[in-house]
Order: sequence, then structure tokens, then C-alpha cells
Amino acid sequence: MASLLYCWRWSLSAISESNLSNEAMEQYRSTSGKPSGAVGYELGDDFIIVAFLGGRYKYTYGSCGQRRVQAMQRQALASRGLSTYIAKNDPQYASKW
Repeated sequence: MASLLYCWRWSLSAISESNLSNEAMEQYRSTSGKPSGAVGYELGDDFIIVAFLGGRYKYTYGSCGQRRVQAMQRQALASRGLSTYIAKNDPQYASKW
């Protein structure tokens, strides 16, 4: 079982690193100790881009509001709760790729 968990963590790490090819993207590592769906983020004055295993999503003041973008930015910087916040609040994204 331990080797299976190691393989899962290794493959998740490899996928995460390949999805962060953009140098501006910061790697997201949850401090809660639980695996996170978010693997990286990039902050701007009025946006946040969040990288998940399945792609990247850009959330802007215009798409989901200043309050939500700032909440996601705080959680990204704290490395805690970013993926959970997005799952619970379902903010509208401006673009996905």
C-alpha cells in the first residue's frame, strides 16, 4: 500500500510540475496536509489564475467580483483552502485553458 501511495504522489507531482511551465506560476502546496486539486497560481492586480490538473482558470474582478478574487488571492498566499473555496463558492471564471 505504501508503494502505491508513493507512486500516486510521484505521478501527481510530475503532472503538477508539467502544468506549471509558465515561470510566473507559483506552485501551490496546501499546508493542511490534505491533497489539493490546485497545483499552482499566478496573482495580478485584479485577477488570479489557478492551475488544476485539468487546466488553468483565470478569475477576474469582472468575472466573479473583487471580493471573491481577493479571497482566492489570500488563500493562495496562505497555501490553505484555495481549492475548497473554489469548489464551495463556484466563482465564474473569465477564461479556461
